[in-house]
Amino acid sequence: AGFSPEIYRVMTADAVRVEAYQKAIAKRVAGLRVLDIGTGPVALLAVLAARAGAKKVTAVEVSAEVAASAKEAVQREGLEAVIDILVGYSTELPLPKVDIVIHEIVGEIATEEGLVTVISDLQTRIPPVVDTTQPGWMIPRRVQTWVAPISLELARPPNIQKHGNSPQARLPVGFALLSSALMGERQVMEDCN
Repeated sequence: AGFSPEIYRVMTADAVRVEAYQKAIAKRVAGLRVLDIGTGPVALLAVLAARAGAKKVTAVEVSAEVAASAKEAVQREGLEAVIDILVGYSTELPLPKVDIVIHEIVGEIATEEGLVTVISDLQTRIPPVVDTTQPGWMIPRRVQTWVAPISLELARPPNIQKHGNSPQARLPVGFALLSSALMGERQVMEDCN
């Protein structure tokens, strides 16, 4: 899918989501070596880990342009002694031994950004990067995609122009779906843990 500044902006502005990450990270990382996969342009999770007392944070970002922005953000925060930024796919880079992995590589569909591939790589590396047999080795520990049939006509906000029955119809990022648009029961489509 590639990096989307709009989706990243919505994600980092989501106070509930950021606070949940902040609390989970603060409970787990003090004095530990942390791997942040998919750090993004402001290295949000890496910065949260460093502020929570992580000993060392290695942040991985696939896009060189986004990684450059992340390095600038880390410097602005004065955390360059704690946070290192690596450029490339985590599955293709030599990674240091760490105590815990944090990530936000979850797309609109949980596996859209390669979550399963990354987890599988971390679980099978020799030598191991992290002890994946230990509870809590990764934050978040579980990601689910829930699906339900909806009526786009009923879901479309009144201020969004109708484009017929186009298969390209999309709801805006961050849109809250009205329960009246549901045409069936919600179900788990993916469960990654």
